[in-house]
Amino acid sequence: MPEAVEVPLISADHPTDVYLDYTRGETMKALEPYWRKALAAGQPIPVTTDAGARFFLSRLSTDELLKMKRTRGIDLELLLRKGVRDEVRKEALADLAKVDKKPELAALLGAIKALAERPAEGDDSVAFDPRPAPDLPSAR
Repeated sequence: MPEAVEVPLISADHPTDVYLDYTRGETMKALEPYWRKALAAGQPIPVTTDAGARFFLSRLSTDELLKMKRTRGIDLELLLRKGVRDEVRKEALADLAKVDKKPELAALLGAIKALAERPAEGDDSVAFDPRPAPDLPSAR
């Protein structure tokens, strides 16, 4: 049942109105005891969308994230989360670049784009990651 929370999360990525927002909020309230119990028990919650992964990963502490096997979602969460140490961000960026098979700068630009799409959720310090000058021409 905890995976049912993915349905209202997916709906949030589509056009909405006040009635749908209300229904989504009430649905999330009704499902909360189920997914909280599953998370507390350490049960994996099978999600199939980025919206579902973002939701559940955002409910975990940074320490819990650091103990988990790195995935693209975990790397993005660490990269965009407020209060994450710079060395952890750099590790997450390197891993994200490897997973996406892109240069680190391209992965960083993708993370900045993701940050722009959800500004209330992330830490804009990711946008100020210093890059060596030789990497910059390829980004233009």
